[in-house]
Formats: sequence, C-alpha cells, structure tokens
Amino acid sequence: MLGFMIPTAFLSMWISNTATTVMMIPILQAVLIEIGGGPNLELMMMLSIAYSANVGGTGTLIGTAPNLILVEFLSIYPDQPISFVSWMGFCIPQLLINVSLCWVYLQLV
Repeated sequence: MLGFMIPTAFLSMWISNTATTVMMIPILQAVLIEIGGGPNLELMMMLSIAYSANVGGTGTLIGTAPNLILVEFLSIYPDQPISFVSWMGFCIPQLLINVSLCWVYLQLV
C-alpha cells in the first residue's frame, strides 16, 4: 500500500489531487486483479490513493488551489513573504508525517 501512497503523494504535489487520483486508480485496479485481493483490500487501497492525493497536495503551492488562496491572503503582510521553497520547507515534513499516519491508520482498520 505504501508503494502506491508515496508516488500518489509525490504526483499530487505537482498536479491536481483529482487528476492524480484518476491517473492512479486504473493502475491500482490492474494490480489488484493480478494479486487477487478481496473487497476489503480493494477498499483499503482505494482509500490510500484518495488520502495520499489529498495529503500530497499540501506539499507545494501549486498542489491544490487553497494553497494559492492562502498565499494571496497572506500577501498583505510584506514582512513574511511565502516563496515556493519556503512553503515546501515547511510542508514536506508534514506531508511525510501525514502519509505515514494514513498508512498506519489504514493498516490497523
């Protein structure tokens, strides 16, 4: 499962969450057909793709639209400029922690 979550989160950093999910679902379905997983495995894997796409979108400014809205809203404070690199420096550690927590949660449930 983590093998799908990490690439999905990485792709979601650069393209929209929906596009990433739509791109990864057919790949996941082909793998699930080959390994013959049951309905619980399929549900868990589909959720892992959706969760990691949403979490991955927070990693960069262009990952999801609310990030850009926040930057525009905070632009009234010239003392604290938010650059692409500073956003990534702040959000990549959180992204890694959140993907790890999602993975652990889906493994336990």
